[in-house]
Amino acid sequence: MEIKVVTKQKAEDKIRLDVEFPAADLESQFDKLASEYGKQVRVPGFRLGKVPLSLIKTRFRESLRAEALEKILPKVIDQAIKEKELAVYGAPMFEDEEASMSAILNKNDKSPIKFSVSFYLPPEAKIKDPKSIVLYDHKLDVTEAEFNEAIEEETLPFITLDEVTDTIKPKDLITADIIFSEAAYEEYSLRGHQFTYTTAETGGAYPSYLNDLRKLILTMRAGMKREEKVVFTSLGARAGASEDSTAGDKAKVAGSVETTVCIAIERVKRRGAVVFNEKLLAKLGVASEAEYKERIREKLRKLEPALLEQFHVKEILAGLKKTSKFLIPDLALENYINYEWKHYVTQLKQMLAQQGADENQFAQLEQSLPKAPGEDWKQRARAKGQVVLREMLIFEELKKRYPGHVDEAAVNERISELAKEYGKTDVEAFRKELIKAGDFSRLKNHLAEQATWKEVIKNCKHKKGNVYSLKELKALIEPPPADATT
Repeated sequence: MEIKVVTKQKAEDKIRLDVEFPAADLESQFDKLASEYGKQVRVPGFRLGKVPLSLIKTRFRESLRAEALEKILPKVIDQAIKEKELAVYGAPMFEDEEASMSAILNKNDKSPIKFSVSFYLPPEAKIKDPKSIVLYDHKLDVTEAEFNEAIEEETLPFITLDEVTDTIKPKDLITADIIFSEAAYEEYSLRGHQFTYTTAETGGAYPSYLNDLRKLILTMRAGMKREEKVVFTSLGARAGASEDSTAGDKAKVAGSVETTVCIAIERVKRRGAVVFNEKLLAKLGVASEAEYKERIREKLRKLEPALLEQFHVKEILAGLKKTSKFLIPDLALENYINYEWKHYVTQLKQMLAQQGADENQFAQLEQSLPKAPGEDWKQRARAKGQVVLREMLIFEELKKRYPGHVDEAAVNERISELAKEYGKTDVEAFRKELIKAGDFSRLKNHLAEQATWKEVIKNCKHKKGNVYSLKELKALIEPPPADATT
């Protein structure tokens, strides 16, 4: 597609593109859509697919031209950005969008189509030393109890199944048959079927189409006998509803059916019974119990999956509080860590390219980044944490360079929302409380970030108390030149 682009710097952080492209390209897209539409639309007096193209173009001109424009504009804008080798952020902002689109749609001559669109530019943040940007390392102190539990987890698959001769103990792994009474067979159409479950503690698998069985699984608990009849009341599975009830509960509800089942426990894997005999050591592939335990300890030191299940990304991110102070809602953090890793690598590359950095300089930065997240949990968590820290750096630079981005009306609107949220009827008094507490300036900064990065944190809400400090992170960014600040 042949296009013409003229760039105009509107502000230090915003650029305008004046674009024009041939009207024939829009007409070509219009003709293509009209042809496709003609195969599907029904018009009185014509068979399906036999409506004249000229009639389609006349009757559906407005909607087809609007759809054609909707399809072609993103391609034109993308081509304009690439031709000018720009790094831009957010959605395109049209100059007087309604009038511009209306003029294009109502245009009848063959002269080029013209429009103007603006974008935010990325901040020219200068990273002093990429290798100094590191995620706070969540240190794990392995307790003796955790160590012993890890050993049990590792060895459990190798322990021989024993017949159950007594009641269930806590954390036993149970295999059991669920045997229905005749009435239950009839009600659930399960005649001739048995279900086998393997459950640990109070959870387990059950047929998704028979949700009432969940209560049965939950009753497979410590103290349960080898064979125990359970009577429970529920709406039939086919009725699409269920009623929670404890074992032996005979309370009736409208339309319910009393169902009796027998939980016949067959086998169990018992925890806390690890005996390191020669047979078990051979299965584990070690020569001695000491060698095996050292292997487990080494795994725990490296934060391998044996204990990683106990952690969550939020716990890793909590470490940020020890290195930074920054007003950023929890929801914003979640938004950051959910962005694609490749997007941020590209973002950093564009930012460096704007500063005239060459490929070698970017390669140095890239080496300091974690690799693209794979299956390893720690690698994923570190990658996500690195992203959050880099975004914090960029936001801090924005705050220094563009302090005038705050719309006072937006501040007042947000204060009114917060006042309502906290049950304050006097908005002005609430504003004074915020100023006294120091939260007012933080709120303004937060709104400035929202205004500049609304595509990144558009759904975030300010929540009192989520305050982080950027004191140590500030040292990682070189201050902007005096002539670059506004």
